[in-house]
Amino acid sequence: GGPGLPSRPARGQRVGRAGLPRGVSRISRDAYRHAAERVLAYARAELFDPGVGAFVEERNPDEEATPRSSRFPLDANGVMAEALTRAHRLTGRSEYLEVARRVLSALGGEARTLLVDEGDAASPAQVADAIFYLRAYAHLVEVVR
Repeated sequence: GGPGLPSRPARGQRVGRAGLPRGVSRISRDAYRHAAERVLAYARAELFDPGVGAFVEERNPDEEATPRSSRFPLDANGVMAEALTRAHRLTGRSEYLEVARRVLSALGGEARTLLVDEGDAASPAQVADAIFYLRAYAHLVEVVR
């Protein structure tokens, strides 16, 4: 097993469906939840641009020379918005939902331009990037119903 977890149940110890001692699966879920919350906290603190309302691909001193679509990629922001929406559903923390809303709102125009205005001119890779945005939007709609 992992640190602090037995590798197998002790003699006579009750086990759960996964064959692990009872309580181990809860410990594992809690550990994963805490790890996910740390990743989201890092992303919000280090990669979220509150002026734009979106996550940057990376912090770059030359970011003014980088096109907006590269600095605030639709696919990565869609993934982050979906992760935040799921985190809100699991924890009830409203700040996750608020950041997800901001991200989807900030990039909604870009998604519309890509999918509607450019239509056939968009490359398959660009359209594929929009899938993450659309899936995050669908999750957000489910949560706020």
